[in-house]
Amino acid sequence: MPPSWEVTLYCLNCQKEVPHKVYYSAGFLRKIQCQKCGRCIEIEKGKILRHYTEELLLRVFTKPSRMTDEVRKNLNWFLKSLPLRVLSKPYRMAKELVEVLKERE
Repeated sequence: MPPSWEVTLYCLNCQKEVPHKVYYSAGFLRKIQCQKCGRCIEIEKGKILRHYTEELLLRVFTKPSRMTDEVRKNLNWFLKSLPLRVLSKPYRMAKELVEVLKERE
C-alpha cells in the first residue's frame, strides 16, 4: 500500500467534513478515500503517466543548469558527491519508474 495521510475533507456522499485517507505513490496523488462511507476517488493511471513524462522531461532539460548552480554554490561538495550520484542515478530512476507504473493498490 502506498504512503497515506489522514486529512479532513468535505465528502459529497456524507454531506459533511469527515476524515479521508489520501494516498500518494512516487510523489503523485493516487487516490482519496472517505473513512466514514468508503467512497473512493482514484486518479487514472494514464493521467499519472502523462504528468510523470512531462515532469521527467522538464527535469532532464533543467539538469544542466541545476548542476551549474551546484558547482557555483559548493564545488568541493559537488566533486565529492558526483561519483556516487552518477552510479546511483540509474537505480533511483528505475525505482521511481517502477513506483509510477505499479498497478493500483
